[in-house]
Amino acid sequence: MTSPDGKYLYTSPPNWPTPPGFVPPEGWLPEPEWGPAPHGWEFWRPVVAPPPPPPGVTGPPPPPASDASTLSEDRRRRRKMIPVLLVLLLIAGGAGVYLKNKHDKDVRADKARAAAAALQASTAAAAKEAAHQAAVAKSNADHAERVKRKDDVRQLQDAILKDANSRISKGELEGPAATEVICTPVGGGSTDDLTALTGQFQCTAVNTHNADGTQSGYRFSGTINYNEGNLSWHLGS
Repeated sequence: MTSPDGKYLYTSPPNWPTPPGFVPPEGWLPEPEWGPAPHGWEFWRPVVAPPPPPPGVTGPPPPPASDASTLSEDRRRRRKMIPVLLVLLLIAGGAGVYLKNKHDKDVRADKARAAAAALQASTAAAAKEAAHQAAVAKSNADHAERVKRKDDVRQLQDAILKDANSRISKGELEGPAATEVICTPVGGGSTDDLTALTGQFQCTAVNTHNADGTQSGYRFSGTINYNEGNLSWHLGS
């Protein structure tokens, strides 16, 4: 603050907490705790006049822009920035929506691929298990069929043995009585050939054991129908 005549400007020492623009009234004294002013401190300093205007320029220089004009300019700048910010927000929001949709689509695609792979693996495992079960079932069925066919051959041998001894007891054939019947497959008669529907056998009702270890007896021809389980035979080849 300047002196009443405007020629001097009061300046407080740096260690005195006076408010800005303070001018000491008449009789004013600083607080003791403020301490003394620096040595040689000038309290009243001459006011320096502003430099003259350049040649050709009349009048004082224009005053600095007021706070109100500066504030108005800031508001105009902020208003201009609002549309730009809105556009940036829209772009960012659109990019966020796109990325979210793409992420969701990728997640759904991954889940679909995983489900398809799991289904394929499950189907393959089920097919493999079904093939295994089918192979086991066929193996069991084939074994059961071979056992049945061997039993059919034994029944044929028993039937021929009974018939041969009946003929011997009736005098149609000469004794002694037969003790066993041996049948040999002669065409489609193998019990292991499950494709054959019938078996042909050459059978011998043995009633003589020779000294050289051979056997002899009466020849019979036998037939087995494996599908129907029928047995037939006759004397002779």
